Amino acid sequence: MPENKDLQLKVTNGTVNIEDLIDKINLADERGLILDCNPDAQKINDVVSMLQTNQLIRETKRVAEINKKFMDDAKRHADAFANPAARTGWGEDNLINATEYPMTRLTQDWQLLTSLYRTSWIVQRVCNVIPEDALADLSIEAPGLNADALQKLQEEIRTTHLRETMLKALRWSRLYGGAAAIMMVSGQEEDMSAPLDINNVMIGAFRGLYVVDRWSGIYPSLDLVDDDRDPDYGLPEYYEVRSETGGASYRVHHSRVLRFCGTEMPYWEQIAEQYWGTSAIEAMYDELIKRDNVAHNIANLTFKANLSVLQVENLDQMFATSSTVHQRRMYAMLSAINVMENSLGIRLVNKGDDIQQLQYSFSGLPEVMDSAMMDMAGATSIPVTRLFGRSPAGMNSTGESDEKMYRQTLEQERAVHITPALERLIPIVCRSAIGGFPAGATFKLPPLAETTPQDKADIIDRQVQLYERLFQANLIPAETVLEAARNAQLSLDVTSSISDEDVQKVRGKYFNDLQQQADPFGGAMQAASEAGGEPGFDEQQGESQTDEPQQQESDMEQQPEQEVKSGAETEPEHETQDDNDDAIISDDDDEKTQIQKSRFAGVTAKQNEKHRVMNEHTELDDDFLYYTYPYKFNYRRDKRNAKQMRKQPKFKKNSNKY
Repeated sequence: MPENKDLQLKVTNGTVNIEDLIDKINLADERGLILDCNPDAQKINDVVSMLQTNQLIRETKRVAEINKKFMDDAKRHADAFANPAARTGWGEDNLINATEYPMTRLTQDWQLLTSLYRTSWIVQRVCNVIPEDALADLSIEAPGLNADALQKLQEEIRTTHLRETMLKALRWSRLYGGAAAIMMVSGQEEDMSAPLDINNVMIGAFRGLYVVDRWSGIYPSLDLVDDDRDPDYGLPEYYEVRSETGGASYRVHHSRVLRFCGTEMPYWEQIAEQYWGTSAIEAMYDELIKRDNVAHNIANLTFKANLSVLQVENLDQMFATSSTVHQRRMYAMLSAINVMENSLGIRLVNKGDDIQQLQYSFSGLPEVMDSAMMDMAGATSIPVTRLFGRSPAGMNSTGESDEKMYRQTLEQERAVHITPALERLIPIVCRSAIGGFPAGATFKLPPLAETTPQDKADIIDRQVQLYERLFQANLIPAETVLEAARNAQLSLDVTSSISDEDVQKVRGKYFNDLQQQADPFGGAMQAASEAGGEPGFDEQQGESQTDEPQQQESDMEQQPEQEVKSGAETEPEHETQDDNDDAIISDDDDEKTQIQKSRFAGVTAKQNEKHRVMNEHTELDDDFLYYTYPYKFNYRRDKRNAKQMRKQPKFKKNSNKY
């Protein structure tokens, strides 16, 4: 074909000019020869393929040479430590710099992960322990709901197996790097590709969660959520869910899917994992290999704990010069000796042969095993006590620090994986159980730290002391103290409780108010009784004591008239101090009775002044009440004393006795 002679390539020294090749290819393309099936076109295609391959090889070599030159320049100008003479530091040819970290993507080898989960108890605990501890229990709390409604909510959780299915999703997400739980709602299964309408969830419509892992029938779509207000922004908008056995296939909207991902990866790795995470086994796989090898090697060493050494003269010559028959006979003799020793406990040797026993020392092996276990615990973020089920080791070791760090890990697991899923589930569960979504309803997870009864008692005791100090300082009212006490009783399961009526009785009253109500005379009656014998009340006999000491009679006989008047003038002030109590001095009393009561009022005024000074200068400690109010009288008893004073008989002539 002469019209195609200009397509011949010029080959010089086995190479082809690239510009000439491009011109020939374009010319052949214009003539339609590259896509044609004629022999010339086929030759051109073969030549083009060959030249493109050769050019790719040469280009690869050129890039490699450029990279090598760049690395050599980087070594000469690197801002890092290097010692070429010792062959240490960055870029030097030594064992450390020969270390590499290739991209393995172990998560995509689901068969290996499945085999590890089936055969390794450590892998099972890594996948199961954290979800089980973080989701140990599940309940719903809603302020304002009655007991029947709360019972229905708990029944909904139990019948739909909500906790069990969420645990399954969390396990598979840690094993395979991702799992999904599809919310099954009756009445909306015909169009799963539509967004989930929470308002149309009827009573009894929630059927539970359908859990699949990332390798068992769920495939994210290429369409991503573009609404930045959506919690799934930047994630797949739809998921294709189909049975691996050839069943039906469904296109599910992302609002119906609860995603549970493993370890979060950067953007490009997230795309490589199809918007899932990585397995928790991938980060600890190397540590698992080291630990298993250490354990198996230690187990093999137990067979060498006791070795018997038989010294045979000229044994090397026997094996070197003797025939195979003699060697087999030698081996058969040694086997027979071994069998007799193990079976019958008899060892047969020739006279003159030397037998020695070698004991293998296992010192240092427990430390090696503990080191491997510590590395495993660090790689999995699970303490050794929880992962391997062993008690804290070391002197004075309680494991509190390990438990504290583990609680932080569980809190992170709840915040990242569990709580977001529960927040999307709570309105559906409530509407399916009670027909509505009450305000403030939420899932309640148990506390991570277990509190012993002794710890609870210590906490309550400190709270009681705090409320006592605040109440005695008149900083909080009495109803606040009763409410705190009632809450403390409920937390400690005390049978007795404080009723609302008890709280209403002391509402708005402070410590001083209740103290004045319990002791209206400010402790004056007891002080006067000790000083001179004012009327008191005998609790055992229930009768008033009217006998007064002689010292008080002489004091009253020598009482001047001005003192009587001054005492009478203080009567209105005494009455205004406590409007609730009856007046002590009245106009109906005779002169001597007024003298007696006015003196009593003077003692009360002095006692009140003493209390005021002590309240200002006494520190608030446990003995505050004792030093300030040494005598406390029952309110009813003081009222009876006051009535007894008003009913006193008239004074006899020339006598101060009643």
